[in-house]
Amino acid sequence: MTISHFKEQLSQLPMKYRQQSTQKTAEADKLHEAHKTAESDKLHDAQKTAEADKLHEAHKTAQIVAGSIFSRSEEEIYTFMPFSKDAPLEPHILYIGCSTDLLLHESKLTINFLCLLDSPEQIVSECTKHYPNANFIFIIWDHNLSKQPVYDTTTRVFLAENRYTSQINRLVAASNTNRGLQYLIDEAYRINKSPIIVMDSSYRILAMYGDLPADEIFDLSAQRQLGYITEHNLERMKRDKIFEQLRHSDTNLHYGKASDSDFFWADTLVYIHGIEVAEIGVIEYDHQFTNYDFEFIHFLSQLVAWEMQKKNFSTPHHSQMHSIFLSELLEQRLINPKAVELRRRMLGWSEPKFLYILSIFSSAQQRDFLKKAEVFSAQLSRLMPNCHWTIKGDHLVLIIMKDNHLLDEFLPHSPLSERLKRSKMYGILSNCFSNLSDAKKYYEQTLNVKEYKTYFSPDTPISFYTDFYIYHIAKIISETNELKDFCHPLIHEIQSYDNENHTNYLETLAEYLTHIDNPSLSAQNLCIHKNTFFYRMNKLKELFSVDLKDGIERMKLLLTIEFMKLEK
Repeated sequence: MTISHFKEQLSQLPMKYRQQSTQKTAEADKLHEAHKTAESDKLHDAQKTAEADKLHEAHKTAQIVAGSIFSRSEEEIYTFMPFSKDAPLEPHILYIGCSTDLLLHESKLTINFLCLLDSPEQIVSECTKHYPNANFIFIIWDHNLSKQPVYDTTTRVFLAENRYTSQINRLVAASNTNRGLQYLIDEAYRINKSPIIVMDSSYRILAMYGDLPADEIFDLSAQRQLGYITEHNLERMKRDKIFEQLRHSDTNLHYGKASDSDFFWADTLVYIHGIEVAEIGVIEYDHQFTNYDFEFIHFLSQLVAWEMQKKNFSTPHHSQMHSIFLSELLEQRLINPKAVELRRRMLGWSEPKFLYILSIFSSAQQRDFLKKAEVFSAQLSRLMPNCHWTIKGDHLVLIIMKDNHLLDEFLPHSPLSERLKRSKMYGILSNCFSNLSDAKKYYEQTLNVKEYKTYFSPDTPISFYTDFYIYHIAKIISETNELKDFCHPLIHEIQSYDNENHTNYLETLAEYLTHIDNPSLSAQNLCIHKNTFFYRMNKLKELFSVDLKDGIERMKLLLTIEFMKLEK
């Protein structure tokens, strides 16, 4: 372990020895102030200052605890021993000694010290001068007390570290047997003695081990038989906002007491190539969890991800022939309608009624997009069973077959949209069609508006071609003509007036045309009172003699305003 890791573990095992001397409280005050006024290149960030505050308060309550740390490197520490003036100093060893003894020597080597400050007024800075490359943990200490509590506590830390290393080795060995996820979870339970549940993103139980005397609290047996998380437990997790807290956690770990029970849970998410694929829940049952348990759970999540990537687990059971057929449709390599129909029947595709093309792109640069897309497509097959997919370059393409024209599964808060947001991906949905031979044309719809989607609505998980087809029309026009030649002249007149008089009539007109029957929403979007909105509209009609009762005229005006967005 490193010096900072040792310090973290040491702080969890305070040495419960009473401090008799009131002088130590004053010394703690001085050390506390020294930490706050020390030079930034020698001292810690705000977190370390907070640790110094805790040390200050700890000494006021007459407890001896681990103090501040000066760490210049993160080399591994393998053992510890008392500091001796006669023995040569070596790296990778933690030396325990009093500050007065340490100051009798000097060294420029990278040494690790647990320093007992028996005279802290100037000792901290003096120690760092004598050992400029050393790592220090300082503890305020009464020289009249025995050092045995320090040795005992340090021994417990090293024993815990060795025990954790042994547990990790056993987990890795279990994974290397290739006996599957359930075997890995069985071994994790035998090591940690805490019940474990692993479920995928559809709440299906992938593996679980461990029963509790109060089994009815979490329905473990019922869930084992059902194969899914029970509705009661799922509602509890949603009520406790477990998933929301995990997704916003920097450590990908949630630890807290489950509502309606006396048990604490530690939860973590499992990711494969940035895709959330599973959740692990561990019940604090046999012992109170420490940092080692949380590290154990974190490491277990990585092994679970590895198990889920092994052959025949998370790799989608998707015939390559389906992908080839879709690719041929998208590239229009199958022209004969009879051949298309024959292939459809041979592959068992549903007879098309309402067809859509959904192209899915990554929101960020992805070197491993192919692997990420394969994992994501496996999840999509559970959300939308009647679809087929293929990978085209840097994006995933799905053909979706529906029995109706409803698009609820593509709305912003649908499970598919939420899954895309969590995976840092987004989709573009084509218009509806019914002939498989037209797949290429509707696939190109999604590609033609991609640039507009990323500019006008970058945060929307799923956009529709119809949201941007006006810009597509403008793009087609601009390829052979000047776009401004198709703009309504009144719009440029209003824009010039606004520039000269610092008014907002064009913006007001755009809101009016966009929300023609909702003046309250238009006023809200403009951050003005509704009466002010009416005043502006009346003034606009008066200044520019515009007839807004004519629907064709309104269409021309709005179309020009949309074309102008492309110029920006």
